[in-house]
This record gives sequence, structure tokens and C-alpha cells, in this order.
Amino acid sequence: MTEPAQDTSVSSVEVAVDPDTAFAAFTEELDLWWVRGPAAGDALELGVITVWEPGKRLGWRSSVDDVSIDISFEPAGDGCLVRVQASIPAGGQDRGGTAWVRVTPKWFGPWCARRDSVPREVRDLARLALGVSYARPAAAARWLAGVFGFTSPDPLPEGPDPLGDGAHGHPWIEFRLGDSSLMIFKLEGRDRTGQPVGPAVLRRRRPGGPPVDVRPGAPDHALSGCVQTSSWAAKRSATAR
Repeated sequence: MTEPAQDTSVSSVEVAVDPDTAFAAFTEELDLWWVRGPAAGDALELGVITVWEPGKRLGWRSSVDDVSIDISFEPAGDGCLVRVQASIPAGGQDRGGTAWVRVTPKWFGPWCARRDSVPREVRDLARLALGVSYARPAAAARWLAGVFGFTSPDPLPEGPDPLGDGAHGHPWIEFRLGDSSLMIFKLEGRDRTGQPVGPAVLRRRRPGGPPVDVRPGAPDHALSGCVQTSSWAAKRSATAR
């Protein structure tokens, strides 16, 4: 009998620790390399463990959608290859369960590289994040990073702006600011005249001169002499984390 087709996605990352250490870091230090879990008494079941083989394999079945995750820890030179596979049965739904395929290389890999040199301090991530939408989100993100020094766990995107939609819509860009997240989204909609809404504008006032509108992607000299921020012409939305 032929088994129903499954939709699978795979990613991997090589880390400079042995498989036993990688498995322990992945499971015991999740609060450190990803996001702190719920506090005691405030638990929410997100999945059910289906495989637990320390140093070899880890698997679970999502409780919020139809995604199954299988993670293997294989020796690779002096380190370990961590391979993540997400599977969705035919007709199944993905409500974010496949995120581990994208999260693990970007977050777990760097954590393994610095885990012995940083404080083991668990940081609570705020339950609310600020979402800001721009007509050109990638240009806006690069501008925010350049002007304000915001940092992102991901490389800031180049190429088409806005980026093409993926399976879950337009990919967002995330900055971590202290214990909060700033999410950059693609702006949808038109203004009252029916024209597409343009990028956000930071209005600053030059000493002794009129206000200056500085748009994301503007050259550095456009900011010289700007000393006071008076308003953002941006669409803001509070996004539940």
C-alpha cells in the first residue's frame, strides 16, 4: 500500500561541539538560544515528544498544526551536523510548526559558537512586539540598522524590495531591541487619493531651518544637522508575540 505523500522541508547547520553536547544544548538551553518558555503555571502544550535519543535524535509532533519535526545529531569532523526535517501529511496544515527549519541554523548555530563565552542569563522576551510596515521593507530595515544601530539575527535582505511572498506571506524582518522585538512588514494599501502608500518618513528639524523628511535608504548626508525627531509618518501595529 502506498503511503500518502508528505510535504517536507529540511535545513542543517554544523556546530563545533560533539553530538552529545549539541543535543544537551538544544534541549536544555532552549531558553538561552531561542525564546524563554512559559512560566510555571502558565504552560501551553505546543507539541508532544515522539523521539528522545540523547546525542542522536529528537522528534516531536506539533499540537497546534499537523507538522512533525525530526532532528538528527551526527558526527561531522570535530563537531556535529544538526539536521532538521519538518513533515506535513497530505492535506495537513502548517500554522508555524515548520519554523524550526528556519530557526535552527540562524539561532542554534551561533549559540553553540558563543555558549562558553557568554553569561547563561535567561532573558524574557516581551509578549508584545511592535510591527511597522513600509512600502520598501528591506530598504527601511537597512536604514534603521545604519542610523540607529539596530541589529537583526538574520542578514538584512538584498535584491527585490519588497521580497516575494513565501508560503506564509511576505517574510518579515526582525530586530531585537532589549527584551522586545521590532518587526518590519510590507505595507499594504492606498491613501485617501487612491495612490499606493509610500515608505515611512522620519521628519527631523534642522537648526534654523525647515523640517526635513528623511526616507529609508536616503544617503548619510541627508541626516547631517538633524537634531530633533518630530514625527513618524508610519503605519504602526502592535503584534501579539
